[in-house]
Amino acid sequence: TSETPRPLGPRRPAPSIPPKPTVQKRPLWRWLPVAALLVVVAVVVYLATRQTSYHYRLDFTDAGQLVNGDLVRIGGTPAGSIDSISLTPNGLAQVDIAVDSSFGPLHQGTTATIRTPGLTSVASRYIDLSPAPPFKPTLADNAVIPAQDTHGIVDIDELFNALNANTRDRKSTRLNSSHITI
Repeated sequence: TSETPRPLGPRRPAPSIPPKPTVQKRPLWRWLPVAALLVVVAVVVYLATRQTSYHYRLDFTDAGQLVNGDLVRIGGTPAGSIDSISLTPNGLAQVDIAVDSSFGPLHQGTTATIRTPGLTSVASRYIDLSPAPPFKPTLADNAVIPAQDTHGIVDIDELFNALNANTRDRKSTRLNSSHITI
């Protein structure tokens, strides 16, 4: 009979391989509420911190019958409104406006003019902004646009009152012969 050779010495146990730790995979749907919560928090933070309008102060020598709530326009498009009107210590009318964030921020050199929407509207007024080019420095929130960059409205009565009596009579005669009444 043939015998298989036996190793010499005590028999060693076979090296044991530690078992692989089992990682429990969580189903993907369990992470869905956490992801949704993170998205909601991000949206709330964005909405709470974004600026919805820019505020500026315009100095006019005459506020020209402006009232709170009147429109602010840029290029004929409504872009904001008048928040308040006050008098500065040096006698200027300071008009606080809010400009929608889609039109701002404004830049240094922006000008403002008080206008009327048409000849038929006597009391209605709005502020027409002419924005400066975007390569100019940006105006800070609550910046003042000085009186040299603003223009009040000229009413036709003021124009006629500025003329002397002889000139008024001649203009009145011409206007009457043109069938225009004032």
